[in-house]
Amino acid sequence: MEPSFPDIYPHYLKMLIVLEMHKAIMGTAENALLILGVCQTDIYELLGNYLEAQQHFTEAAANYNMAMLATVDQAGHVNFQEHLKCIAMKTDAKKRIVYIYQA
Repeated sequence: MEPSFPDIYPHYLKMLIVLEMHKAIMGTAENALLILGVCQTDIYELLGNYLEAQQHFTEAAANYNMAMLATVDQAGHVNFQEHLKCIAMKTDAKKRIVYIYQA
């Protein structure tokens, strides 16, 4: 990828995610975040979505938090809060239920 075309990185990363090219996704995302002009919010959101689908919830939450910090509009901020609530519900659903019987 060329740094002179920063708008292509989110689309390329989305294509890698659809094609499930797991090794290339993280490297491309790291490179994209170093290029001036690349929308960091989009990159972090795509990584969050990818990691959430892979059930890496703590890493997905970290990426959604970074996206929330990078966004400048209120609608995006609310969107990432919803993503974080969804992850919290999924992690709660994965917890073991312990029943304590009292006699």
